[in-house]
Amino acid sequence: MITASQRCGFTTTETVVVFVLLGVIVTSVGKFAAFASQGVRDRQLALHLQWELDNAREIIRTWPIEEVTRERIELLAISSELEAQGLEDPRWVAKLTPQLLTQGAISAEPSPSQQDEVGQVEVTSVQLQLNGVYRGQSIKPVETVFWILPSMKTLSTGDSSLQPLPAGEEVVP
Repeated sequence: MITASQRCGFTTTETVVVFVLLGVIVTSVGKFAAFASQGVRDRQLALHLQWELDNAREIIRTWPIEEVTRERIELLAISSELEAQGLEDPRWVAKLTPQLLTQGAISAEPSPSQQDEVGQVEVTSVQLQLNGVYRGQSIKPVETVFWILPSMKTLSTGDSSLQPLPAGEEVVP
Protein backbone atom coordinates (compact mmCIF):
# COMPACT_ATOMS: atom_id res chain seq x y z
CA MET A 1 0.00 0.00 0.00
CA ILE A 2 1.17 3.50 -0.90
CA THR A 3 1.13 6.04 1.89
CA ALA A 4 0.71 9.80 1.59
CA SER A 5 4.40 10.36 2.32
CA GLN A 6 5.40 8.17 -0.64
CA ARG A 7 3.18 10.09 -3.10
CA CYS A 8 4.29 13.71 -3.17
CA GLY A 9 3.25 14.91 -6.66
CA PHE A 10 0.97 14.40 -9.63
CA THR A 11 1.39 11.39 -11.79
CA THR A 12 1.92 11.76 -15.52
CA THR A 13 -1.60 10.51 -16.19
CA GLU A 14 -3.18 13.11 -13.91
CA THR A 15 -1.12 15.88 -15.55
CA VAL A 16 -2.19 14.80 -19.07
CA VAL A 17 -5.85 14.61 -18.02
CA VAL A 18 -5.71 18.11 -16.49
CA PHE A 19 -4.16 19.60 -19.65
CA VAL A 20 -6.70 17.86 -21.92
CA LEU A 21 -9.59 19.17 -19.81
CA LEU A 22 -8.07 22.64 -19.77
CA GLY A 23 -7.65 22.52 -23.57
CA VAL A 24 -11.29 21.46 -24.07
CA ILE A 25 -12.53 24.26 -21.82
CA VAL A 26 -10.38 26.94 -23.51
CA THR A 27 -11.45 25.74 -26.98
CA SER A 28 -15.13 25.74 -26.01
CA VAL A 29 -14.93 29.25 -24.57
CA GLY A 30 -13.06 30.45 -27.68
CA LYS A 31 -15.67 28.96 -30.02
CA PHE A 32 -18.49 30.48 -27.98
CA ALA A 33 -16.81 33.92 -28.03
CA ALA A 34 -16.29 33.72 -31.81
CA PHE A 35 -19.90 32.61 -32.35
CA ALA A 36 -21.25 35.42 -30.17
CA SER A 37 -19.03 37.99 -31.90
CA GLN A 38 -20.19 36.83 -35.35
CA GLY A 39 -23.80 37.03 -34.19
CA VAL A 40 -23.30 40.63 -33.11
CA ARG A 41 -21.71 41.49 -36.49
CA ASP A 42 -24.57 39.78 -38.36
CA ARG A 43 -27.14 41.70 -36.31
CA GLN A 44 -25.36 45.00 -36.97
CA LEU A 45 -25.37 44.23 -40.70
CA ALA A 46 -29.10 43.39 -40.61
CA LEU A 47 -29.84 46.68 -38.84
CA HIS A 48 -27.73 48.60 -41.34
CA LEU A 49 -29.52 46.91 -44.27
CA GLN A 50 -32.90 47.88 -42.80
CA TRP A 51 -31.68 51.44 -42.26
CA GLU A 52 -30.55 51.63 -45.92
CA LEU A 53 -33.94 50.33 -47.06
CA ASP A 54 -35.86 52.84 -44.93
CA ASN A 55 -33.61 55.66 -46.13
CA ALA A 56 -34.14 54.71 -49.79
CA ARG A 57 -37.91 54.55 -49.27
CA GLU A 58 -37.95 58.07 -47.85
CA ILE A 59 -35.79 59.38 -50.71
CA ILE A 60 -38.08 57.80 -53.32
CA ARG A 61 -41.15 59.29 -51.65
CA THR A 62 -39.73 62.79 -52.17
CA TRP A 63 -39.52 62.34 -55.95
CA PRO A 64 -42.36 63.49 -58.21
CA ILE A 65 -44.38 60.44 -59.29
CA GLU A 66 -43.38 60.96 -62.93
CA GLU A 67 -39.72 60.47 -61.97
CA VAL A 68 -40.22 57.24 -60.03
CA THR A 69 -38.89 54.53 -62.34
CA ARG A 70 -37.30 51.16 -61.75
CA GLU A 71 -34.11 52.31 -63.45
CA ARG A 72 -33.78 55.43 -61.30
CA ILE A 73 -34.45 53.49 -58.10
CA GLU A 74 -31.85 50.85 -58.97
CA LEU A 75 -29.26 53.61 -59.47
CA LEU A 76 -29.67 54.88 -55.88
CA ALA A 77 -26.39 55.05 -54.01
CA ILE A 78 -25.73 52.44 -51.34
CA SER A 79 -23.62 53.24 -48.30
CA SER A 80 -19.98 52.18 -48.58
CA GLU A 81 -20.20 51.11 -44.93
CA LEU A 82 -22.08 48.00 -46.05
CA GLU A 83 -19.06 46.88 -48.05
CA ALA A 84 -16.85 47.64 -45.05
CA GLN A 85 -19.06 45.26 -43.04
CA GLY A 86 -18.42 42.50 -45.59
CA LEU A 87 -21.42 42.83 -47.93
CA GLU A 88 -20.36 42.27 -51.52
CA ASP A 89 -22.22 43.44 -54.62
CA PRO A 90 -25.01 45.35 -52.84
CA ARG A 91 -27.77 46.29 -55.29
CA TRP A 92 -31.32 47.57 -55.38
CA VAL A 93 -34.08 45.63 -57.08
CA ALA A 94 -37.35 47.48 -57.65
CA LYS A 95 -40.72 46.46 -59.03
CA LEU A 96 -43.33 49.14 -59.74
CA THR A 97 -46.98 48.19 -60.15
CA PRO A 98 -49.78 50.64 -60.89
CA GLN A 99 -52.78 49.93 -58.68
CA LEU A 100 -56.16 51.46 -58.02
CA LEU A 101 -56.98 52.92 -54.59
CA THR A 102 -60.70 52.71 -53.87
CA GLN A 103 -62.28 53.70 -50.57
CA GLY A 104 -59.18 52.80 -48.60
CA ALA A 105 -58.60 49.46 -50.36
CA ILE A 106 -55.93 48.73 -52.89
CA SER A 107 -56.83 46.44 -55.76
CA ALA A 108 -54.32 45.27 -58.38
CA GLU A 109 -57.14 44.32 -60.77
CA PRO A 110 -60.19 46.52 -60.17
CA SER A 111 -63.60 45.11 -61.04
CA PRO A 112 -65.75 46.93 -63.66
CA SER A 113 -67.93 48.41 -60.87
CA GLN A 114 -64.82 49.82 -59.16
CA GLN A 115 -63.67 51.49 -62.37
CA ASP A 116 -66.86 53.54 -62.51
CA GLU A 117 -66.75 54.71 -58.87
CA VAL A 118 -65.99 58.33 -58.00
CA GLY A 119 -62.95 59.02 -55.82
CA GLN A 120 -60.63 56.39 -57.22
CA VAL A 121 -56.96 57.23 -57.39
CA GLU A 122 -54.31 55.35 -59.29
CA VAL A 123 -51.29 54.77 -57.08
CA THR A 124 -47.96 53.11 -57.70
CA SER A 125 -46.93 50.18 -55.54
CA VAL A 126 -43.16 49.99 -55.09
CA GLN A 127 -41.59 46.71 -54.01
CA LEU A 128 -38.01 47.52 -53.04
CA GLN A 129 -35.32 44.97 -52.19
CA LEU A 130 -31.70 45.27 -51.17
CA ASN A 131 -29.68 42.25 -52.29
CA GLY A 132 -26.04 41.29 -51.89
CA VAL A 133 -23.54 38.57 -51.02
CA TYR A 134 -22.25 38.10 -47.48
CA ARG A 135 -19.46 35.65 -46.62
CA GLY A 136 -19.85 33.92 -49.98
CA GLN A 137 -23.62 33.44 -49.80
CA SER A 138 -26.51 35.48 -51.18
CA ILE A 139 -28.33 37.21 -48.35
CA LYS A 140 -32.06 36.97 -47.88
CA PRO A 141 -33.20 40.20 -49.52
CA VAL A 142 -34.30 42.95 -47.19
CA GLU A 143 -37.62 44.09 -48.61
CA THR A 144 -40.36 46.66 -48.22
CA VAL A 145 -43.50 47.54 -50.13
CA PHE A 146 -44.97 51.03 -50.14
CA TRP A 147 -47.31 53.12 -52.24
CA ILE A 148 -46.76 56.45 -53.91
CA LEU A 149 -49.77 58.70 -54.39
CA PRO A 150 -50.07 61.18 -57.24
CA SER A 151 -50.38 64.90 -56.55
CA MET A 152 -52.48 65.58 -53.48
CA LYS A 153 -54.87 67.70 -55.61
CA THR A 154 -56.24 64.57 -57.26
CA LEU A 155 -57.42 63.15 -53.94
CA SER A 156 -60.34 65.51 -53.41
CA THR A 157 -63.76 63.91 -52.92
CA GLY A 158 -67.00 65.73 -52.19
CA ASP A 159 -66.95 68.27 -49.37
CA SER A 160 -63.73 67.11 -47.78
CA SER A 161 -60.58 67.31 -49.82
CA LEU A 162 -56.94 66.67 -49.24
CA GLN A 163 -55.02 69.65 -50.51
CA PRO A 164 -51.40 70.58 -49.91
CA LEU A 165 -50.98 73.68 -47.79
CA PRO A 166 -49.81 76.80 -49.57
CA ALA A 167 -46.20 77.67 -48.80
CA GLY A 168 -45.76 79.24 -45.38
CA GLU A 169 -49.14 78.20 -43.92
CA GLU A 170 -49.36 76.07 -40.79
CA VAL A 171 -52.12 73.82 -39.50
CA VAL A 172 -53.76 75.31 -36.42
CA PRO A 173 -55.89 72.86 -34.39
